[in-house]
Amino acid sequence: MSDDQERRRPAPHRPPDPETVWLDIDTARGVDAAGNEILPVLGGRRTKRATLSDLLTTALHHNARRLIVCGDIPDRPQSWLLPDTPAHTREFNKDWHVRGLFMLVGRPARGRFTHKETDRNLDILVADEWFPGQTLTPVQARWAWRELTHIIATRIDRDWALMDRPGAEGINLWKLRTPESYLMEPMDPELGALIQHTSPQHRYELCVDDGHPEDREQGWRPTVPAGPIPNFVYVDGRFMYAGSVAGEIGAAPATLLSATEAHDLFTDNPWHPARYHVRFTVPSWWDDIGLLPVKRTKGRAGWFWPNVPGTTYETWVDAAELKLAIDEGWDTEFGPDGPVTKPIEFLGGIKLTKVDPIRGWVKTIQDMIDMAEKRWADKNPTATKILTAALKNMLRVTIGQMSASNPVTTTVVYDADDIPSDTEGFDAIRNKTGDIVAYQYETARRRPDPDTWHPEIAARIWALSRVRTLNTPIADPTTGKNATTKGGALRINSRSLLAIHGDAIYTTSVPTWALPVAQGGGDDGKDGRLRVKGVLPGPLKAPQTGSERVTLSEQAEQAGIPEGATSD
Repeated sequence: MSDDQERRRPAPHRPPDPETVWLDIDTARGVDAAGNEILPVLGGRRTKRATLSDLLTTALHHNARRLIVCGDIPDRPQSWLLPDTPAHTREFNKDWHVRGLFMLVGRPARGRFTHKETDRNLDILVADEWFPGQTLTPVQARWAWRELTHIIATRIDRDWALMDRPGAEGINLWKLRTPESYLMEPMDPELGALIQHTSPQHRYELCVDDGHPEDREQGWRPTVPAGPIPNFVYVDGRFMYAGSVAGEIGAAPATLLSATEAHDLFTDNPWHPARYHVRFTVPSWWDDIGLLPVKRTKGRAGWFWPNVPGTTYETWVDAAELKLAIDEGWDTEFGPDGPVTKPIEFLGGIKLTKVDPIRGWVKTIQDMIDMAEKRWADKNPTATKILTAALKNMLRVTIGQMSASNPVTTTVVYDADDIPSDTEGFDAIRNKTGDIVAYQYETARRRPDPDTWHPEIAARIWALSRVRTLNTPIADPTTGKNATTKGGALRINSRSLLAIHGDAIYTTSVPTWALPVAQGGGDDGKDGRLRVKGVLPGPLKAPQTGSERVTLSEQAEQAGIPEGATSD
């Protein structure tokens, strides 16, 4: 490596460790970093639910610079992260200035505030950002935060504080754990944007007939009729992103390919990290779920997977997706006189450099998970679950951050007339009484951070994970190695495949390959395996909506795997 290359590599930085308190959202009670109890400082005569001002003032009273809110956090951030009554607004405005807010529905809320009298900054985040799906008390959240900090610092052998956001922490660790063979070259902005806008993340597909053909995308049809089903079986991937990292993922620098160059690259080496612009037609003989993603056209964001024979589309696909389609015979059509070879038409491509940008980083996180399990599995299974889930979440959100879109800005106004007339495409945020208290809009990014913006890496991981969900390696229970056969959604009768949701699949019968090895199945506990999470005996009504699927999924997980479960 040259001196210039060494200087260009983005270096990790030692994370700051601001004075932190953990407070309950309802009471403002909590603990500080030393474990000392914190009593609330309530404004006025309040004795019930704490307000935003109460939380901030209590944290300020204990010299905090970071406040982590714990407890049952409302899904609507504006219900607590903004003043919600005229009296509260007056109290808040007297003492505090809003420096910035992040309030997207379904995402962890964050806020940045300044105390007017002391000019001290105080940042708010929620425990759920690091520990999703967990309703933690301040004592529990402080313990989990400190234990996670210890595990990370021990594994990397550095004095290392935990950053506010798991994505920022993951990016910092990624800079630390990249191999020297990977030069961390920045992604070309135009090619990166092309990859970013033509790459889906998860596959979300309900395969049951919902009775609304008018809402279907042209070229897609359900594979399962509405009506009764014998069972509802929940099969889920185990840390699928980590399990999908095999071989050379590839990264920048990237090269734009002509149609001929794209065809030649795939023909010579279908495994080379690349994306291909193709025109494809679903074969006339195909009778299964679709294989190649296409952007929706019916006014909805997202993607669908055409599966109606004869349907033709143009789209961008990852090399792994294209190879799977060709392995399944999508480059062959039957004519009156027998098979006629009709290759999928190449329209262009993007070739990545064959490098290994993240395997060492993924291995580091897997090691941290092992450490958490060894430290707590026998002592406290709940603690193990909290810590391992946090580390897995850190990996997932870091991958997503590599392909982050333009940031969203939230601005407090309290009056609709205060929204600038030249602001376009904003969403108004209202309080309980319906008054506009803020607006948010997408902020144009002048240029992405070249050190951390790598949509090509994210797109590859997402694609490999989608492919693995369809066609996943399974363990041979007799040898302990990978079997010659595979599992996945494509290895299930399409008439029994109810849905795909990310790396989870739902079916009406138990696939043997998803059972533990001890039960004769193909799940040996390794990352990237699909395994049965639960079986709900029927007869049941096939889920026709996402909410119905979620309900059945939760019930199936609670039911678990029946003893002696086998495939029908």
